[in-house]
Amino acid sequence: MYPRHFIILFCIISLVACRNNSVPIKVNEGDTVHFFKKQDVMPNDSHSKLPNVDLVQNKYNPADTLTDKQKKLRDSIEDAEFRPEDSIRGIGIMEITGFDEKYWIYDSTGKIMLTIEHCESDSCNGVGVFYKNKKYRADTLEPQFFDFFDPREFVPNPDYFSLTMDCMKRTDKYYEVIYNKKKNLRGYIKIKDRSFRYETVAQFIEEHTGLGCDFNREENPLRKEPNDSSTVIKNLAGASKIWRAEGIMVNNRATVIMKGDWMNVEVYSGDYGEQGWIRWRKGNKILVRVYYAC
Repeated sequence: MYPRHFIILFCIISLVACRNNSVPIKVNEGDTVHFFKKQDVMPNDSHSKLPNVDLVQNKYNPADTLTDKQKKLRDSIEDAEFRPEDSIRGIGIMEITGFDEKYWIYDSTGKIMLTIEHCESDSCNGVGVFYKNKKYRADTLEPQFFDFFDPREFVPNPDYFSLTMDCMKRTDKYYEVIYNKKKNLRGYIKIKDRSFRYETVAQFIEEHTGLGCDFNREENPLRKEPNDSSTVIKNLAGASKIWRAEGIMVNNRATVIMKGDWMNVEVYSGDYGEQGWIRWRKGNKILVRVYYAC
């Protein structure tokens, strides 16, 4: 066989192999026809840990093709990665307004009970909490630290410092907050203290979902309208149950549109996109996980 014959044969084999790896899959949904490639079916990289299963089926939901064992493995991976926000406890949420050096929480008599220090100078780089005349370095995660300080959200990284607390009620001078959610320990923040701001839970979720949020698509399906009886938008793009949602694009900007307990979102898997409504809360339970920093 001449050398050029080897070259032609090699090209034919390569072409066939490439075509087999990118066969377009056609799925009919009413009058809409979606095409996507076989290798694009899995919605995100985290699911490369799943067993090697051909999920491409001419069905609405490829997740239905998983065996019980494969679903159990998927759930163990995704449930470990997904933690929705804590349930709603009070009337709203207190959040720091910026990177001040010190934040104070008072007791019922008006005395400083707890001081949170955020410092990035060479002498005191880090985040610390003063409690009962002792300073604890939060960023070293001392075990006894969380015995007294365990708020709703606390990120002790000096560069991405974040602190939120559940607000239980408001008086003439103070907001009553929970600074230890496990032990239900409470303190007070002065209303005039500009280092903190009060937000309703809806305002808090709307603000922080600008960067996106995660939701469980099996328990909280994407729907065409903001009500539980509305048509479910079937998951055509893969077997994942945890999805990332983003705001609707308005004038080239992701905009969060909320209507009661629902939010209008867009979800993507590669080039395959869908738009619909998901619940951000049900009763006192928050159903999404927000992103606190990019």
